[in-house]
Amino acid sequence: MKIILLIINFLVLSFLSAESDQINSINDLRIQADILVENGDYNIALTVFLNILEQEESIHEPDDVQIANTLNRIGELYIALGDDVQSQFYLQKAINIYEYEIIKNQQKVRSSLSNLLKTQISLGDLEAVKNTESRLIAFEELDNPYLVRGLTEHTLVEDFSEEDSAIELLDLAFTFLDRGLYSQSAENFSEALLLQSSNLDLDYFKDFNLSDSLIQSELILAFEDIREKDSLLTGANFYLSLLHSQRGEVEKAKDLIREYIIENPTDYRGQHLLASYLYSEQNWFEALFAYQQVVWKQSESVDAHFGIGKCLFNRGSYTDAINAFDIVLELDPYHHKAFYLSGLANIQIEKYSNAIPMFTKSLMLDPDNQDTYYYLGLAYHSINNQTRALEALNRTVKLNPENGNAHYLLGSIYEDILEVEKAISSYKLSRKFSPEIKDVHYKLGMLLYRMDDLQPAMEPLREFIILEPDSINVLKVLGHIFIDQKRFPEAINTYERLLEVYPDEASYHLAIAESYWNLKEYQNAKYSYEYVLEMDEENIDILYRLGIISMEDDNYESAINYFHSAINCDEPTLNMFYQLGVAYGSINNYMQAALAFQDALKISPDDPEIKYQLAIAYKQMGAYAAAIELLVDFVFLYPEDPIAYFVLGQSYFEIEDYINSKIAFEKSYNINDNDYRTLYYLGLCDYGISNFKSAAKFFKKALKIYPDDPNTHYKLALTYLKLNKIREARKKLNILYMLNNSLYDSLDNQINKFQ
Repeated sequence: MKIILLIINFLVLSFLSAESDQINSINDLRIQADILVENGDYNIALTVFLNILEQEESIHEPDDVQIANTLNRIGELYIALGDDVQSQFYLQKAINIYEYEIIKNQQKVRSSLSNLLKTQISLGDLEAVKNTESRLIAFEELDNPYLVRGLTEHTLVEDFSEEDSAIELLDLAFTFLDRGLYSQSAENFSEALLLQSSNLDLDYFKDFNLSDSLIQSELILAFEDIREKDSLLTGANFYLSLLHSQRGEVEKAKDLIREYIIENPTDYRGQHLLASYLYSEQNWFEALFAYQQVVWKQSESVDAHFGIGKCLFNRGSYTDAINAFDIVLELDPYHHKAFYLSGLANIQIEKYSNAIPMFTKSLMLDPDNQDTYYYLGLAYHSINNQTRALEALNRTVKLNPENGNAHYLLGSIYEDILEVEKAISSYKLSRKFSPEIKDVHYKLGMLLYRMDDLQPAMEPLREFIILEPDSINVLKVLGHIFIDQKRFPEAINTYERLLEVYPDEASYHLAIAESYWNLKEYQNAKYSYEYVLEMDEENIDILYRLGIISMEDDNYESAINYFHSAINCDEPTLNMFYQLGVAYGSINNYMQAALAFQDALKISPDDPEIKYQLAIAYKQMGAYAAAIELLVDFVFLYPEDPIAYFVLGQSYFEIEDYINSKIAFEKSYNINDNDYRTLYYLGLCDYGISNFKSAAKFFKKALKIYPDDPNTHYKLALTYLKLNKIREARKKLNILYMLNNSLYDSLDNQINKFQ
């Protein structure tokens, strides 16, 4: 600002001494000052006008009207700056000059008097207000019909236009309003309207917005009073309509403006206001008709043509809307909203190339409009110019980082050009700021899913399924994620929803079966597996699973059938032969069990578990030597397995190799000393090698662990007989009598023979 003042002072000091040149310079300064006023730079404008006044006083007579005009402008600026004292000083000086040529300059005098009245009202000088009002009335009574009440037509003097008069009246009306003089304010508002000045277009009246309900009520009363007292001041209905509209009483507002239209059929503003009411109600058809009536009365009304375009746009008549906006732009080439809506209309009819220049021109006039940048980006994206699209959309989010639509479109573009991380980031921002965009949840979730970020993908996809509960793709993905996350109940629920749409889809039944399988709800799993098997009889995996489920149910015959079916369908697996062997062993068919385990070993020759199971089968078949060979290898690998040593000991015992049998049982006992069976067999081994004292000790230890085992009691009794302890042997008779009658009889015979 200091720089501007320095420039101004430089210009002033550099004026030529010649009067003509000085006048030209003053005129240039006046133009600059007027521009400053329009921009609201009142302090700088005041400085310039004071310099102008100094120059004019040096070249004009003291009573020159030009000086008065400058004095009046200075007074107005002081009003704008709130300095009523200074304003009064300069305005009074202007009036004094004007009064020298009162006939020619009475309008200017009245203008100055009006401004002076404002300052006097502001200062609260009631006596001065009364005096100034009397002077104003005197001017109205002169033979210059300037704003004479009751007249609908005015003959204005050449130097003071209707527009100027209207503005002066409105300024005065607002001054009265600020001081609570509602009747005077209402009168001036009504008189200004009846001038039908082109300066008072609809945009001007849109600024007539009084938020204070008390002021609204007072003005309504004042305007109604005017209607009753002076029927010619029909402008009251116009303002009453505005006031009722502000109070939300739209029907009342429409009735009043329709009354005004009847009273003032040539005033297009009434019809225009009615159109705006209808438009705000989204009554596009009637609003369109009202705007057209405005055009019939005022063919060059930019607002009316623009209203027509908006109505057509909202009715979906996009081509006609574009034509209407073209008319607007012919009348006003700088109407950025018309450019913008024309661009939108072209997008609606997919004429993206036509939309781009519209948005571009709109941005030249309104460079910080985020919406325009967004749609420009959309248009570029639609013609596959992704570079320009990204530029426009990034500008959008720079202007408004919370524009979810722009972030969404950015994500789509980044996804298309395979910049996945940027796409994910944009989708996340879109989801944050615009969660109502359904597809953003879908796109973010599916993109994360494709990136194997299953857990992060779940949340947006679940949100999408709330909005779109029948989305098959999302349900399938969610089902897969639930299974992957071991959330099997949710997986079952998801796939059951899919079955409602596709009841015969085998993959959904299979997913449900797998979920039940993991929950160990085998019966539910079985039903789903069987359903799938009906559609795919040679599904080797399902046959295997059904075999395992049958094993869990102890239905070994069924299990054997399923395993055989699986083996016959395709290349069998190790587990199929292994489980088949276990199933055969469970029904004591050790020959078939051995064959199955042998087939398993062909697939995995060094598998110790299979060798162990085969050894068990050999032992049960009586092939002890073969069993021993396999078990010796097994315990070498697993020397801490007591059961393996136990079975090895049994195998040696069956071939009466009591020494090796005892060694095996001792190793089993050293690992697990709480197994009575191991102690029993240790006793049997000692008995077999005639080490009866040691045998008796082992039998006694076994009975401490399991005192009700009849076999151990019987063998201990026999050992006693070998040790010639007949009394101790007889004691066992009573015990065996209670536990096992057959062993009792056998022992009784043995005792009788011994005697």
